[in-house]
Amino acid sequence: DYAMTQGGEVSSKIVSFEREKADVELFLFEIGGQPLYDPMVGSLAKNGDYIMAVFDITNDNSFVSAFEWYNKIKKLSGKTLKGCLVGTKAENKGAREVQAREAG
Repeated sequence: DYAMTQGGEVSSKIVSFEREKADVELFLFEIGGQPLYDPMVGSLAKNGDYIMAVFDITNDNSFVSAFEWYNKIKKLSGKTLKGCLVGTKAENKGAREVQAREAG
């Protein structure tokens, strides 16, 4: 069953890197691409160092939207953020709309 994100969720975790002898506080803001959260995204983007855009491989529009969000956050932050693109729902191979080569 597929459940689209409703509302927003904030999670945080301290990640330790022993080799570098450093701790990093990781904040995840899951907003499901909803315009309601645009004002919040602007203030968060200014303090961000990295972006992880997540899309649904069974929905081509989700893939396109991930790039739109990256560009929006980049513009709001005023800097080029490093990041990664993560595809979800890989278990639904028969329903796949975005191919790995495309996401690349």
